[in-house]
Amino acid sequence: MNDLTQVLKKDTLLIIEIGEYSDRSWFQPIKMLADYSKEELVKEFRNSFIPTYPGDEPEPYDFLPWLVKSGKAEHLEEVHSWHIGSYGYFDP
Repeated sequence: MNDLTQVLKKDTLLIIEIGEYSDRSWFQPIKMLADYSKEELVKEFRNSFIPTYPGDEPEPYDFLPWLVKSGKAEHLEEVHSWHIGSYGYFDP
């Protein structure tokens, strides 16, 4: 379980991960623009959610865009991913 009391400090690079097992994925890093506790961010995100239908819940895919849209984080312009191998073989 995540420690929601953890504080993400200003200028921290954050990678959001979702899913489990074979559908686990992550999004490009974002930069935090101020200090926020994870608990504070979760509470604000849930409070800002407007359901379309009764019983709707916030979706994990909506959290990162919300962080950027709400001004709490920004996308980084220069981020690169480089896959350099699989199964023990270095293959850049």
